[in-house]
Amino acid sequence: MNEAWTGHPSLKIIKSVNTKFKNLACFKGMEKLEELYLARNNINAMTGYGGLPSLKRLHLRKNKIEKIEEEMEALPALQYLNLRSNSIADKENLMRLLWKAEGEVPYPELKDLNIINTPLELSYSSLNVFIA
Repeated sequence: MNEAWTGHPSLKIIKSVNTKFKNLACFKGMEKLEELYLARNNINAMTGYGGLPSLKRLHLRKNKIEKIEEEMEALPALQYLNLRSNSIADKENLMRLLWKAEGEVPYPELKDLNIINTPLELSYSSLNVFIA
């Protein structure tokens, strides 16, 4: 698989670890996709992935994400997001995952957010990341 791949309409799980993906655009419109594992790639933004209404688990461990973009596509079924070992350092920026300025919730079902080993997590005690 590479970025020229255009997806497959019936896939439910994709595991593509260490394959040098730079973005999520090639997974756009895969309506049945439930789990996407993209650890150790070169993804630098959580954008370009629209049309994933069934996605429940998104693994982006060890990529190059530094911030959460303001214009994110909604992922209405997303329950688990792994951003471990990325470069996110700003707590207010990370809060965009939980709500937008307009009060909209981009990931309403999100229950498990992994930010272990990010500059943000390393600068706070574990309990103070979301309390402060």
